[in-house]
Amino acid sequence: MSDAEKDACPRFTKNSDTYIGASSVPSRIDEIRENRRLNRIDTVKKIVRKAEWPVRHEVRRELWRVLCHSKDYDSSKALYRTELEETVRSGTKSHQPQFLSEEGVVVNNFNLNEQGAVRLLRLLTVIEHLRPEISSAPMLYPLCALMLHYLEDEDVFACVQHLLVSKGYLMTSPVQWSASSYTILSLVKKHKPHAYAMLKRQVGTADDSILVKTMRDWLSWIFSGLPFTHVVRIIDCYLVEGHKFVTRAAIAIVYIWAKSMKDISRIVHKMICMANRRRNE
Repeated sequence: MSDAEKDACPRFTKNSDTYIGASSVPSRIDEIRENRRLNRIDTVKKIVRKAEWPVRHEVRRELWRVLCHSKDYDSSKALYRTELEETVRSGTKSHQPQFLSEEGVVVNNFNLNEQGAVRLLRLLTVIEHLRPEISSAPMLYPLCALMLHYLEDEDVFACVQHLLVSKGYLMTSPVQWSASSYTILSLVKKHKPHAYAMLKRQVGTADDSILVKTMRDWLSWIFSGLPFTHVVRIIDCYLVEGHKFVTRAAIAIVYIWAKSMKDISRIVHKMICMANRRRNE
């Protein structure tokens, strides 16, 4: 699609150049909404996992709002608007929240435009002011940035409020963040033994207290290392299944890395064998 054609397409929000594109994939949004209302979360999970919505599918105008909707959704939006009005009235400037300086934070706004970047910082400032108990939230920056591609900032705030009060979605303390690396290593060791073996060979130790250091950037693998299209689909499932789905994504990355290392080793071995044969001819 040419730049002129893109300019003619409507955008999801004014926060980015992510435009709405045509798609033949069914939205199933009414089905999702009804199953959430009936508390059929397993059904919602299956729908979202099997869906093949492109990142520009029109369903994304509503999808994340529907997946995060609760009885407090509208009141959270109102709270955000009130807080913004107070901020303007008092002349308080947006600043980088303290929790963004903690270990593990991924600072990637996925190419929000200037307006989107300003709204992101303002949104995070409001969250810090209203939720002072948050001492560490490494996933909050990229999550809010992604959501601003598709939703207005008051809707993003309402979604974040829902995730913060729901169990198993957001890490909000240094202890939780520190434990996450150990959890991922333990799960790799248990469920992906070949990947764990490759990790030991590459690092040169079987000491888990050393191996766990290789897991410390696992959020960055996802939110800085994967293409936008992949990250959006991960968030689709995360909003239904919680933090454990993001953990699974990290484990999958370790598995793919180990497989690629094995393939490279096999290729190098073949090249060495071929070179030796030629030398002996």
